[in-house]
Amino acid sequence: MSTSLEMVCRGLFRLGEMPSPALLKQLNREGYVHWVNVCGLDLQRIYPGLVLDRFQLQTFFFADVFSQEPVVSDPLLVDRVDGELYESRTGEAEREQFLAAVQTLVADAHRLEPSYTFCYRGQGRSPAVVLAALGQLFRLPPLALLNTVRRLRPQAQLTRMSLSALIWSREHLG
Repeated sequence: MSTSLEMVCRGLFRLGEMPSPALLKQLNREGYVHWVNVCGLDLQRIYPGLVLDRFQLQTFFFADVFSQEPVVSDPLLVDRVDGELYESRTGEAEREQFLAAVQTLVADAHRLEPSYTFCYRGQGRSPAVVLAALGQLFRLPPLALLNTVRRLRPQAQLTRMSLSALIWSREHLG
């Protein structure tokens, strides 16, 4: 990834695990007021006393089908994945939620508003959503996008399913 692209991505996208109250405060100080929650849990129910009204929190619900596949380690496998794998293992409502999360990140990036995207452990769903959003924004080859997300979140477990969701989202968002 080029240095300028990495700087843009680091300035606009942060991804990780479900935030603790301390991390929420830190993210607020750093200017991350847009949050994309794909962990499947409602933060208000987890932290009932926490005031979240100064944040723009959007929650999307879909299963973690991403962590159930092996991590992609062979660059040659990248070109052998298509969108059918993702479509065959998810329901229509889940795919709509995935696309909505991707579109939210893309819209935030177009407005130059940094976003924090999180799932439960920050390894499956949030990296997959950021991967697909970067795919919409930059139209880079899948391998370059995988490497970008791995630099943003070294703990990301990018799998064949993550790649399949990227390709599927490109087919459905244009």
